[in-house]
Amino acid sequence: MTEDLPLCRLGGLDLNLVKRCWGLETCLPIDPLRWKPFEPRHPNYISPVALQVLSCGQDGIKFIEPTVSQQTVVQRQMRQVLYDAASLIYLTIRRVFEILMECLETDTPLPATCRRLHRKASRIPAAWTCDELLNIFILFLWIIFAVAIFGGYVQLAPRERARNWVYTGSFSL
Repeated sequence: MTEDLPLCRLGGLDLNLVKRCWGLETCLPIDPLRWKPFEPRHPNYISPVALQVLSCGQDGIKFIEPTVSQQTVVQRQMRQVLYDAASLIYLTIRRVFEILMECLETDTPLPATCRRLHRKASRIPAAWTCDELLNIFILFLWIIFAVAIFGGYVQLAPRERARNWVYTGSFSL
């Protein structure tokens, strides 16, 4: 696993960030020259000089998790078991669905019926005339107008508009 982590303001690396990034309980950097775990002076911080030494000749720093508590081991194993069980359930449901769809396509008249209905539905819009399309458009405008009136976006107020037209010559309220 690789990850680019930001350095602290002083140029060091906070190991708590590494632990949170990968879900580790403890972590130690590996000394690339001796291939042994490097014990930093501060348990949760690597200084800029130590970073330079640990990354010499390499693209990054390698970390290990030396010791893990029994509780963490159990949690990780349970997480793996739950993940495997969820994958098994998903794959089982998917396979049952595939078998069902294959049965519907091969052993029932459903696909032919669906294709026939789709052909009929695709022929209907082509048969519409210009007058029918205009009527549908006008009906659509009336529906939008009714929704605007009942929604309060448009105020009809014919009496107030007539009075306003008589006195000012304008229909606006």
